[in-house]
Amino acid sequence: MDQQPDIGQIWEQFHKDRSDDSRNLLMKHYAYLVKYSAERLYSKLPDKVELDDLTSAGVFGLMDAIDAFDPERGVKFETYAVPRIRGAILDELRALDWVPRSTRAKSREIERALVKLENDLGRRLLPEKQRMRGGKTETVKESWELMELVVMNSIVSR
Repeated sequence: MDQQPDIGQIWEQFHKDRSDDSRNLLMKHYAYLVKYSAERLYSKLPDKVELDDLTSAGVFGLMDAIDAFDPERGVKFETYAVPRIRGAILDELRALDWVPRSTRAKSREIERALVKLENDLGRRLLPEKQRMRGGKTETVKESWELMELVVMNSIVSR
């Protein structure tokens, strides 16, 4: 029976020759990090987003992490890789999101104002009765149209 080398030996071999075989063994060994990161993000996203898309993006993050990892720094690979994997997934989500950041910022500002108003009044608001408080002057109709646009076309929520 073939005995698999331990992960330390695989890392040593990879740093010597940068071979595809060594990289593939490392990818296989650390695939659980991609699954973990993708599932955590997936649980917070709209239904439009597919887990497989997140996983695919995460695999590229794992490849980058393997290529850039320096064991001489004394950091565990898992500690180094998880933020890289998560970052690759978030980068992909941002690339898919066609709503400009300024629009998202404006929608969050409106949402905060609506929550404050509801809290001040002690009840939920109906669209025709809403009004904005604070430095922004925007009609209720414009506020609701903007909110609907962002919600309907959102890929990444916060």
